[in-house]
Amino acid sequence: MAKLKTVNFQERLSYIHRTTGYSLDTIKKVLQASYLLDMNSIAEGKRVLESTYYTLYPEYRKERKVYNPVYDKEIEIKGHCVLKVKPHKKMQEALKIANKNIKDK
Repeated sequence: MAKLKTVNFQERLSYIHRTTGYSLDTIKKVLQASYLLDMNSIAEGKRVLESTYYTLYPEYRKERKVYNPVYDKEIEIKGHCVLKVKPHKKMQEALKIANKNIKDK
């Protein structure tokens, strides 16, 4: 697979500014508050539902042992939370387009 390009925070600000006409300062404050709400919700073990786009949620992974070929022995991975993303209708449509574009290359 080709290396993915990244959309950074500044590009997100510029895009929203172009499409809405809102000031960059206003957009920045709203996005930062939204991200902070998402982070706090995840930290509290809550799901973050973004309408028809996606759901973010923490999922606990139990402690387990895995083989590490570098050290040629089993190592223990402690239990921890990982961030999961469940795509909804609009993101699934975007994924279908991405799959088509990858096949066409």
